[in-house]
Amino acid sequence: MWGEALSEREARAMERVLSELSSVPWSRPLVERIDRDGGLVSDNMPLLFEARFAHALHMQGLTPEYEFRAGVRDTVIDFRVPGKTDWLFELTSIRPSEAVKRATVEDGPFVSQFLRSPNSENTAEENKESEEGEMLLAQQKIGAKVFDGHQVIKFPVPDGRIHVILVDMRAYLNGGDAWDYSQIAYGPNRVPRELVHCWLHKGQWQPIRGLYEPECLGGAAPHLQQRIHFLAFVAEKTYEPNEILEKILLLPNPMLLNDSDLGAVSGKCPVKVGA
Repeated sequence: MWGEALSEREARAMERVLSELSSVPWSRPLVERIDRDGGLVSDNMPLLFEARFAHALHMQGLTPEYEFRAGVRDTVIDFRVPGKTDWLFELTSIRPSEAVKRATVEDGPFVSQFLRSPNSENTAEENKESEEGEMLLAQQKIGAKVFDGHQVIKFPVPDGRIHVILVDMRAYLNGGDAWDYSQIAYGPNRVPRELVHCWLHKGQWQPIRGLYEPECLGGAAPHLQQRIHFLAFVAEKTYEPNEILEKILLLPNPMLLNDSDLGAVSGKCPVKVGA
């Protein structure tokens, strides 16, 4: 399944990336962690994603701090990129869910996914085997970077630094698309009606609300709305050195950034702001 197992292309690209990062003082702990955990293996794909992002920052001449303590208990944020305005980046990888694995059929080089539409006659488990179920799981995974179900983690209340959660979407429905990312963040209002994903809630079909929306039912959503300036999405395919930055789509949080703020902040962003 694409996005589940380490491909030969990704492994080849990572050999070069890790070799270069191993000689950079600030990124050496990340390389050593990957090596301790088995190196170029499928289980390390989230860490390899971190390494590619680290390498992209390094290629821009930046000197981030890895595993930065921002003052929220004993939790750390993956990267602090210093500057006149500091940027804090936390990375997360959406991995194939058990529902998607059950719905995937491999026949030699061909892979098919048979995800059913949610239906009131289906069981709860059957409804999870849907694009809508995957969208809700992605929101949960993103929200877990701010709130662990009991307390706020990683990101403090904004204090002048810019907070970003960067999401590796390769294993999300073959990478998903910009409309998926928009609904995950903003909900249905910025998505064409025919592409809006709905979910059965209390016996009624309702659009899946975005993490930035007050109506979002996720327990992490209020904390994310108060603390995260951007949700960013990327689904790499070639693993060329600049791909990760060229494909990142940054979606600003309207609760923290108005139009004038966005113009000022975007000019200072260490990664490309998507359209």
